[in-house]
Amino acid sequence: MQASEIISKKVASIYDGKFSGIVEDILINKRSHRLMFLKVYNEQINQYFLLNASNVYSFGKHLILIKNTSYLQLMENLDGIEKQGYNPLNTLVLNLQGKEIGTVCDINFSNNNLIESINVNGYNEQISIKNLLIIGKEISILNTTPPKKILGFAPKKEMPKTLDYKVNIISTIENKTAEPKTEEALNINPNDQPKRIITDYQFLINRKITDNIYMANGELLLRKNSVINSQSITKARLNGKLVELTQKSRK
Repeated sequence: MQASEIISKKVASIYDGKFSGIVEDILINKRSHRLMFLKVYNEQINQYFLLNASNVYSFGKHLILIKNTSYLQLMENLDGIEKQGYNPLNTLVLNLQGKEIGTVCDINFSNNNLIESINVNGYNEQISIKNLLIIGKEISILNTTPPKKILGFAPKKEMPKTLDYKVNIISTIENKTAEPKTEEALNINPNDQPKRIITDYQFLINRKITDNIYMANGELLLRKNSVINSQSITKARLNGKLVELTQKSRK
């Protein structure tokens, strides 16, 4: 299974017999590199949901099926989830000499939703995750021969200076004995909403479309050689064609 087979695909509920939205993004766990959540947009109610990948009944050729809509969770109810994950699609891949290899154009998952390898534009072979020193939401680093370990790049822990160390101890003791602060003192607003995961497709703007893109009913959606703008991206998103638009575009 590939990321391109998930993003822009419609989600349907078996029990309810209706569409629940379109997958706009995926969220991968930073530590395990396992597909964690699918970000689903429901155009009818203009609402975003997160779908746990483990709750997907089947990743089909044409649809992603879930048992019922109860598996779709409002993003506001999952505060902090986005901080645990990333999506490396369209990010740079470099080697340890700082040379650009290309950009991630697809992700290959195993049967248990773990990243096995990535596809990189301009690179003929799939790159196994074992051959990556790090894979992240901004850049990925190709390992070298002999392979290096990421622990070798961890910052060294240094003991604080004596004076600073004493000040830190006194400050810690004072904080423990101080009265707990109220919500008002902490400036907590109960109405604050967590930030949403935003998929940025702005990199496509001003690119040219290399081939015609058609809707599911065969009607022409975007014409070959036309220049991509924000309206083009909106059309592609609403018709589940974002991945195809990405693949059929060039600078």
